[in-house]
Formats: sequence, structure tokens, C-alpha cells
Amino acid sequence: MMRDRDMMNNCEDEHLDKHELMKRIQEIGFYAVDLNLYIDNFPEDQQAVKDYKAISNALNNLKRVYENYYGPLKNFGDSEFPGEWNYVNEPWPWEN
Repeated sequence: MMRDRDMMNNCEDEHLDKHELMKRIQEIGFYAVDLNLYIDNFPEDQQAVKDYKAISNALNNLKRVYENYYGPLKNFGDSEFPGEWNYVNEPWPWEN
């Protein structure tokens, strides 16, 4: 079921820049949703369940790495407030 295992590899790679890391989070997040939908239809597929658990762990690790380097991904929930608002020092979307 899991054809693209290298999507999960090196999830704590410190050399990923902000955009590469966000792209990886989006890719693996999409994969997790897709596997979840598959498991809804085929709950007896134990390999899919195993893959889903691995993908979910990889996704959580990627999010943790992103938040450690670049700040919270969301303004509620598990993300901690780092004590400063760094996003105001970065280019605004229309300035890119």
C-alpha cells in the first residue's frame, strides 16, 4: 500500500527550509487523509492500518520540527506560544 516510503524518511532533517518542510507536511497530510478514507471502506486491511499509523507519526514529527524552527502552525491547540510574533518580520504574501 505504501508506495512512497521515502516521503516519510528524514522527517527531522534540519536542512529542509520552511517551504520544503511545509510542502512535505501537505503531501504527507494528504496521504494520511487518503489512507483514512481507504480504511473507512476497507477496515480489515491491516497493512493500510499499519501504514496509516506510520504516516500519522511521520506527520506529527514533521509538524513538531516545523514548529520548533518556524513557529506554530495554528493559533490554537498543541502549539505553544514562543513569546514573540516572528511572522511580522517576514515578507507578507503579496511581497513575495
